[in-house]
Amino acid sequence: MANSRMKLIGKIICLTIVLVLCLSLLCACIDNGKPAPSDYWKLFSEEEHLAAVTARVEKRYIKNHYDKSDYDYITGYTIYPLYDQNDELSFFMVDIEPYGFVMVKINKYYKATSFVFGLYLRNERLHSNYEWSRYRVYTDSANVPESGWVQGENTYYSERYYEADENGEIIKYMDSYFKVAGIAQDERKYMLEMKINGDSVYIPAVKRGDKWLNLISMEEFDLDSLSEDGNYAYDYVSYTKEDNL
Repeated sequence: MANSRMKLIGKIICLTIVLVLCLSLLCACIDNGKPAPSDYWKLFSEEEHLAAVTARVEKRYIKNHYDKSDYDYITGYTIYPLYDQNDELSFFMVDIEPYGFVMVKINKYYKATSFVFGLYLRNERLHSNYEWSRYRVYTDSANVPESGWVQGENTYYSERYYEADENGEIIKYMDSYFKVAGIAQDERKYMLEMKINGDSVYIPAVKRGDKWLNLISMEEFDLDSLSEDGNYAYDYVSYTKEDNL
């Protein structure tokens, strides 16, 4: 009787330990607010990051693309770094041939003990039905040009006017902002991180003297002129645990 009771107590203790461990792991995986940045990514030089990302890109999109129908069309790629407004390495852009692109973000919250998100996160713009358009934000209808920009159909973004051709049709692109704009390979390129209602958005840009050129709106601007009202062109880049590169 005593032995049976001791065995039962032992089982309860073991089960309790397992439950505590499972709850600890679950809490580690759940995002309860913004995590603290990590210095782990700084252990590697830019060249080492580039080599690591290139190896992953090669494996996913070139060597193994034969068993992933979404990648069958890919014939090659060009990869280059993107920096934030503090000139700190932030992304890698992968221009895919013959069309499409992948934005690879360095996860600066990654730690060696991370369970969900890896050090490199990918945002694919590859599928043949993916397209984007340049747009500008006009809060005053009197400032809207008579031609070249037309209002989109989405009434939620009624202040957005999209680049249009001579027939008034919105122009669609499948290549990256930098490739479409013809930015030279040796020119420093940026993904400027901004905040709108607490969410991160990004402006693909290059420097032009003491100003920046927004490659979605093709307008020059000062960083100080941007606010959280979002009255400028930007890209929203999000990631899930399925987006590890």
